[in-house]
Amino acid sequence: MKKTNENGITLIALVVTIVVLLILAGITITYVLADGGIFSEAQNAAKATTAGSIQDYASQMQVAVMTDYYTKTAVGGEATITDSTANAGWAQKFFPASGDFTVGDTSLTVKDGVITAGTVKVTAKKHPKVDFTVTFTNGAAAVTYADAASE
Repeated sequence: MKKTNENGITLIALVVTIVVLLILAGITITYVLADGGIFSEAQNAAKATTAGSIQDYASQMQVAVMTDYYTKTAVGGEATITDSTANAGWAQKFFPASGDFTVGDTSLTVKDGVITAGTVKVTAKKHPKVDFTVTFTNGAAAVTYADAASE
């Protein structure tokens, strides 16, 4: 009796392995590219991070207005931004000089050292390239942006 020594895999084992790999690839692609997948979650996180940065810059605007008002009026001077409408050039100075943001339409009403009302339109030039709106109401700033569905 002759003993044959066969090394290797059978055709059935090869087909089963390929089918399992295709199923795993399909599941992975679904999780990565689908709505709510890894890429869309990363884009949403980038937008939220940028919105947080813009919120910080808006807070700096409010602090600058308050500081200007109280330091000038405390020494008998006149505040430079009082009871007026600010322009985009004034708002732009609170954003980084790197040019990552462009400040568009700006309309702020300032009364007694507080930005009481108004909006600032801000466009992020780098990823994510999204338009943001800062809305001031009685000294508080809220940042909004378009969600992925409306882009």
